[in-house]
Amino acid sequence: MVNDVIFTDEFIQDLYSMDWKDRNHLFVSIFPELQLSHKYDTNPCPQIGKSDFENPKDWINVDAQPPFVEGWSFQNYMELVPNFEDPFPNNVHEHDGILVVRDDLIPRNLGSKVRYAEALMQQVQEKYLFYAMVNSGQALKVLATTAKKYNKVVVGIAPNRKEPTMSHIEAMEHGAIMMYYQTGGMAGARKRCRAFINDHLDGKGLYIPAGVKSPIITAGFAKSVNKIYNEFKPDAIFCACSTAVMAHGIMAGTPEECEVHAVQVAGNSSLKKWPGRAYCYTHDQPFGEEVSKENAPPFNSILTYDAKVWQYAKAYKQQNPNKKVMFWNVAGVPNLEDTK
Repeated sequence: MVNDVIFTDEFIQDLYSMDWKDRNHLFVSIFPELQLSHKYDTNPCPQIGKSDFENPKDWINVDAQPPFVEGWSFQNYMELVPNFEDPFPNNVHEHDGILVVRDDLIPRNLGSKVRYAEALMQQVQEKYLFYAMVNSGQALKVLATTAKKYNKVVVGIAPNRKEPTMSHIEAMEHGAIMMYYQTGGMAGARKRCRAFINDHLDGKGLYIPAGVKSPIITAGFAKSVNKIYNEFKPDAIFCACSTAVMAHGIMAGTPEECEVHAVQVAGNSSLKKWPGRAYCYTHDQPFGEEVSKENAPPFNSILTYDAKVWQYAKAYKQQNPNKKVMFWNVAGVPNLEDTK
C-alpha cells in the first residue's frame, strides 16, 4: 500500500527543494523495490528490477496512436485549450534570408515544448507523471519544469546504460527523477512506466506517450504556431521530426496554403505513417550523429536534431527566393549552466 503522504503538495515541494542526487536517494528510500545503482558513483540514479506487470486485455497502446485527431480542425483543437496563452515571445530572427523561430533563446534552454506543456499540466489531475526517456531529448526537462508549478512529479525511465546522458542529467537538474530499467529497449522502458504506476502507486499516476503525444499538447502548440503564423505569414515552415507531434501541431496551426516541410531525423516511422499534408524527408544520418559543420546553422541548434533540417530550408530558399521561409529551431545544445 502506497503512503498517501507522497501525493501531498508539501511532500512534492520538499522533493523540489533538494538537489537531484538527494531527490534520487529519497525516492529509493520510499520505494524499497528500487535500488541505487552502484555503477553511477558520481551520478547515483534509481534502478528498477523485474516486474510481473502485464498490460490489461483492453489496453490501447497510446504510443502507436497518431499524433492528431482524425478530421479535427484548428477550431476543434482550440476548444480543448480555451484559456491557454503561450507565455513566451515569438523569438523570430532572420538568418540567411530565412525566418528562424529561435526557441534556443527561451530561458534555461527549455525549448519549444515549454510553450505548450503548461496546457497539459493545467488539465491533468495525477500527481506523478511518467515518461520513457530516450538518450537525448527535451521533453523530460520541460515536463519537470512545468510540473513543478503545479506540484506534480515527473519521472523518467530509460533503458540501462553506463552513465546518465547529458540530457538525462539536465532533466534531473530541472527537477525530474530519472530511473533505469535493467534490461530491454524503449518498449521495455515504456512498459516499466506503466508497471511502476500499477505496482507502486496503486494506479495513481499518468503515463505520457513518446513526444508528449496528446490532443491537448497538439492544441497548445497549434495555438502558439497560429499566433506566430499570423504575425509573419510564412509560405513554408521547416521542422525536424521524430514522433511527428510538432509537425502536426504546425499543420493544425497554419492554413492549407502554408507548406509544412518535416524532416525525419529520429529512427521511427511516424512521418511515413502520418504525413498529413506535410512534405516529408528522411535525413540519411543516424539519429545520434551530429550534422557536418558546413551544413550546421549559424545559431545555437542541437546538432543531432534540428540542425539537420537547416540545409533543407536553405536549399528551398535558394530555389524559391521570393517565398517567405521559416525554420523552427526547438532548442540549443544542452548546457548544465542553463539549469541554474
